Amino acid sequence: MLKTILLSLFIVVPALSAIPQDLVGTWVQPCKQKAVRTEVFSEETASLTEVYYLDNNCSQPLIAFQNDGEVVASAGEMDFRFTRVAMTLFHSDFVDDYNARAVCGFTDWQLGVEKEITALPCALFTAKPTQTPRAGDMRYGIYMIQANRLYFGKMTMQRNALSPEKRPNEFDIRFYVRQ
Repeated sequence: MLKTILLSLFIVVPALSAIPQDLVGTWVQPCKQKAVRTEVFSEETASLTEVYYLDNNCSQPLIAFQNDGEVVASAGEMDFRFTRVAMTLFHSDFVDDYNARAVCGFTDWQLGVEKEITALPCALFTAKPTQTPRAGDMRYGIYMIQANRLYFGKMTMQRNALSPEKRPNEFDIRFYVRQ
């Protein structure tokens, strides 16, 4: 009897499953508006790195953000659970400013050294702090691979990906290419 109950729990409760094989790998969004974004998908995890640059050619990095998490993806939908958020500063003016303002509560920012900021309130670019995602926070999106290009859902105020009901319903024109 107990065996049957335990077995039924495994059948009823969905487990994290592997993402589609055509999504696995490294995808890069070409330099646009002084930023490069890289998505790396493994069987059940994803890592998004966003690097912002001083120049239009994306050759002088200023700051990088990395979001790591677990992914469940199928039928064009993707659910992402944050496990970690980190930031790296690449410009001495940013290091000096962040230390002076104690951004994210830290006064020991260093050039080129990644710092974890998961779940911290951080005044990244203004005096008003913004809450960074907590481990376990979810985002609900859509994706499409077409002609070796990866597209994600377009975020709006009404479709901000913060709940399944607010999952985007149209695609952003910006795309990623497989590396």
